[in-house]
Amino acid sequence: MRRPPAVLDPLIVGVLAATLSLCGAGRPSFWYDEAATISASYSRSLPQLWQMLSNVDAVHGLYYLLMHGWFQIFPPTEFWSRAPSGLAVAGAAAGLVVLGRQFSSRTVAVSSGVVCALLPRSTWAGIEAR
Repeated sequence: MRRPPAVLDPLIVGVLAATLSLCGAGRPSFWYDEAATISASYSRSLPQLWQMLSNVDAVHGLYYLLMHGWFQIFPPTEFWSRAPSGLAVAGAAAGLVVLGRQFSSRTVAVSSGVVCALLPRSTWAGIEAR
């Protein structure tokens, strides 16, 4: 059996990470902090969001702005609210493969990306809409 070309390694690991992170992401209902994200980024206009950020949660401003755009495309359900986090974990795992390949072998790079995808902290972050 032939191994896939090395150029596909980040993509394969990224898809694995996204699948692991988002598997069941729509099942648990929103919790308090996730509800705050929905309230800030979905139920407010951009001027209202800007006004809110001048009083509270300024540290999350860029994230709220990105999620505001996301909710223009996707509905604010549990799954779609958490999908950007799962995609971020996928990007981190894929990026680790690319970075690992710069410093070590292909095996070490892919293994590092897979471990990143499997870490409990990564899978938890992948289903957080916060």
